[in-house]
Amino acid sequence: MRRFQEPVPSRSSEYQPRLPSDNALDYYLVAARSIQGSGDPVHQPPKPEDVRWVTRNERAFRLLQQGVGKPYRWHFEPSVHFFFDDAGKLRQMARLVATRIRWAIATKDGMDAVRDWRVGVRMAWDVQGDLAMNFLVGLAMESTVHAPIVSEMDFFSSAECRAMADTLVRMERSPDRFPTAIEGERMLYLRWLEEMLPPGKPDALLETVRTEWNMDPQTGKPLEPEEPPEDEEERKQFEEQRQQYERLRPQMLALASSPAAYEELRARLRQELNRQIEQLLRALRLPYGRQLAALPENRYDPYTPFGYFVEMLTPSHTALLARYLEARARRRLMIAHLMLRVYRLQHGNYPDSLHALRLDELIVDPFSGKELVYRREGERYRLYSVGQDGKDDGGRLPQPGEHPVEGRELPRDLFLAREGWR
Repeated sequence: MRRFQEPVPSRSSEYQPRLPSDNALDYYLVAARSIQGSGDPVHQPPKPEDVRWVTRNERAFRLLQQGVGKPYRWHFEPSVHFFFDDAGKLRQMARLVATRIRWAIATKDGMDAVRDWRVGVRMAWDVQGDLAMNFLVGLAMESTVHAPIVSEMDFFSSAECRAMADTLVRMERSPDRFPTAIEGERMLYLRWLEEMLPPGKPDALLETVRTEWNMDPQTGKPLEPEEPPEDEEERKQFEEQRQQYERLRPQMLALASSPAAYEELRARLRQELNRQIEQLLRALRLPYGRQLAALPENRYDPYTPFGYFVEMLTPSHTALLARYLEARARRRLMIAHLMLRVYRLQHGNYPDSLHALRLDELIVDPFSGKELVYRREGERYRLYSVGQDGKDDGGRLPQPGEHPVEGRELPRDLFLAREGWR
């Protein structure tokens, strides 16, 4: 197996893959970087310029196809200096796949649309690991590839819907890559800590005051003139931040003059970073419906160096877990929609219950731990997840012009199809 033995690049675009390769990522990167121009995967049927874009980029898609089915490996070590700057190109690759699917639908070739969809879904699935950034990019890619299928689901035959559902079922029942993203975040933030606060260098605290805060450590005066923002809310935040920095400054000076206290701060920060990651991994192993509730809201005093650096060095684990559960809920909604169409084409009507689809645990809503909400009404049905708050709001979406009351979020449920109706 060929290993990545060259110096680790600081940006992914500095890495030049060599094909043929035993790594799917190499094909994904080469394919994405070779795309010429841009298209719009929204229109159905596709516009003539979108069709020309697909034709012009046939080579990019063929490269992508060659990578599908190969093992996927992430080459790079997590680093604060590393930015996944190929993310936009990979998302453009997903847009190309989506446009190909729409073109296949327009030309009445359902199986060709399914084949292209499978290629795009596998690419998105592979990307959803290693770091939180990769995970989020992969989710965006998957959503893009699903979009033409969701909007044109009634076009597909029973066999085509079942083929797509079978693909998604295998994905849902396979170990996903989200835990690798969490471990990647652990490595990234621990390395960031080492770079921000190097061992044996307490003067790094003064450097933070100078460079990050634009403040003279001794006097507290700005090193360069700063104009408060004109917007009232932004100006208020600006003033609060300056007050925070002023209260932190003498504490930073004291730590910078005490190597022992500095090393104690570093040790406490490492311990807290690891504690939060373990907390997230434990929550991930809980049954659906309990995971978000198991993540307590971590509060820190922002007027202490420990609280300041913890807030800087830890991602929003609750938001990340919510995105993960939302992705799984949407995937399960899509499986159910596809199999409901199969059922209708075979029996002439929709079932009274999702149990008739024989999907077992895949009709469970990740946000509630209970079944996805399904209601048959006449010749139509409504299907949705209760969403992040875990409450069934009756299949409700906020209406145009509706605003939260007293700072509370508007009641809403999570749909895949437009307004949940089919």
